[in-house]
Amino acid sequence: MKQSSINYVIWKSFELNINLWTVFRRNDENNISVISRLWFKWILEGLPLGLTYLEINEIMDNDLVYDWYGNVDYLAILKTDLYSKLEM
Repeated sequence: MKQSSINYVIWKSFELNINLWTVFRRNDENNISVISRLWFKWILEGLPLGLTYLEINEIMDNDLVYDWYGNVDYLAILKTDLYSKLEM
């Protein structure tokens, strides 16, 4: 699995028993299912996933869904087939 992908983030988080739903909700102050791009990047940098700055940038540029204001829609991550499969 490509390390610079959201699927790697999901897989590695489950492997390390990191509950992404909890992490995202805790950082969504307004409870609107989005997190600012910069804050989301800080979240990824803070998780013990072994991602480099370049890999995080690649994920930010290629694998995420953004709303009209440029915020990351984290529900799109939580609704992926991989997340659903691992959550079972």
